Amino acid sequence: MDPLFRSSPSRRECRLGFINRTLRTVNIHWVNYSGEEINYGSLEPGHRKIVHSFEGHPWVCRDVFTKRKYFLNGNEVIIPRSKPEDLAKDNHSLSLIVNISFHVISMAEMCADLIAQHLSSLEDIQTLQIPTITKNLITESYETLHMSVKSVSEV
Repeated sequence: MDPLFRSSPSRRECRLGFINRTLRTVNIHWVNYSGEEINYGSLEPGHRKIVHSFEGHPWVCRDVFTKRKYFLNGNEVIIPRSKPEDLAKDNHSLSLIVNISFHVISMAEMCADLIAQHLSSLEDIQTLQIPTITKNLITESYETLHMSVKSVSEV
């Protein structure tokens, strides 16, 4: 994630209702004040999860296995905004319903993901006798697959 893309201080609460409309299990990540993704748990296909957040706090969803981003209401990132009625203490309605959907990827990206899952190190990519452009795509998949994400319990 871009280090300039991160949560901003806020006291305005939001309740997000994530709905996994894909056929894959996804992880829900909050982007913290440092720009790091913090895992708030996984969501099985067809399941829903309510998350308490704050206005201006970005969220992304990633595939559990490939770590590829999914769309949230048609965007790679969702940044909630509270509504005036959200400020009522006894109001338990959602500020935003977030539909998680597939991010269409190319056949080359899909193949790169599969190859990256079977490599033990980044250096292994350079030993492959394939075009440089394909090596670059596999490298990107490998780095995404092995990116470091903290869970909310580690924060």
